[in-house]
Amino acid sequence: MAMEWKQVFLYDGTQILLKPDMFGNYEYPKEKWTDIKPPQGIYTPFRFDGEKWIGSTKEEWEARQPKIEIPPSEEEELHLELIKNKHRTKKRSFATQ
Repeated sequence: MAMEWKQVFLYDGTQILLKPDMFGNYEYPKEKWTDIKPPQGIYTPFRFDGEKWIGSTKEEWEARQPKIEIPPSEEEELHLELIKNKHRTKKRSFATQ
């Protein structure tokens, strides 16, 4: 008979997989844990309060992320300049018609 692994979660959300010993017993973590899985869509930081998972929404998580602006590469700048020039040229040719 194959023995099944068991999944538990520490109160900070850390997932732990428990393998049964040869007698089918599991060694549980010393820290507080639960076998209630964190719900789908919960964002960090999250924790288990003894009854339910408490965490952030996607919007709250996104608001905490650092705003990183990546400047365009030289190639992207040149490409943009070509597009602008092409647009200006088309505008002028329509104005002279």
